[in-house]
Amino acid sequence: MENFALKEEDLKSLIKQYLDDGQRVRVFVLLHPHNPLGHVYSTEQLRNIMKICAQYKIHIVIDEIYAFSIHDRSTHFNSVLGMESLPDPQRTHVLWGFSKDFSIPGFRIGVIHSTNPWVLSCLRTLSHYHSSPPLTQHAAASLLSDVEWCDDFYVPTNKNKLAAAYKKACEYLEASGVKVHKTVAGIFLWVNMQAFLDECNEENEMGWCVFAARQEVILCSPRMV
Repeated sequence: MENFALKEEDLKSLIKQYLDDGQRVRVFVLLHPHNPLGHVYSTEQLRNIMKICAQYKIHIVIDEIYAFSIHDRSTHFNSVLGMESLPDPQRTHVLWGFSKDFSIPGFRIGVIHSTNPWVLSCLRTLSHYHSSPPLTQHAAASLLSDVEWCDDFYVPTNKNKLAAAYKKACEYLEASGVKVHKTVAGIFLWVNMQAFLDECNEENEMGWCVFAARQEVILCSPRMV
């Protein structure tokens, strides 16, 4: 993986490796935009990845939970749902939710878009036991129905604030000697803290994490090597 980015040839090679070992690959989950690397895939990349999955009859689940959290103005997000045709529609499933883009995790509402009859049947059965409260559904529907507010105010304002926060965080970290992986989307930073370790090993990693915790620094992952 060059610069941590997924390459189509790497995916195909990995699938073949599993098949050669006698293991069947059933599902491939793709985060788009990626978390925490902040990559956004082009339409061509998405189509090539889906073609590989279709070739091997693999279901592909594309999580677009950060679809509206693009903080780079030159980057355009291409949703799978906006494509004219899909290589294997019955095995393509798209996820989205309110918790990231709208910062409303309390809604507990997620979206699954699928045209697969078996998947839809299972989801209908599950919905009897995991449905959202009617008032929450009404609030979510009202929010999304205000297209003008979403498109003209909230989404651009959110992107501008994310861009400003990203710039400020990167400048501070880089001035402190921390290497930051450049991103274009999402709310996380992928950083390299090796400059603060005498030697890169698990013991020193955990020691640094304990130190950071005592300084009230929240780490999403205690791994740095």
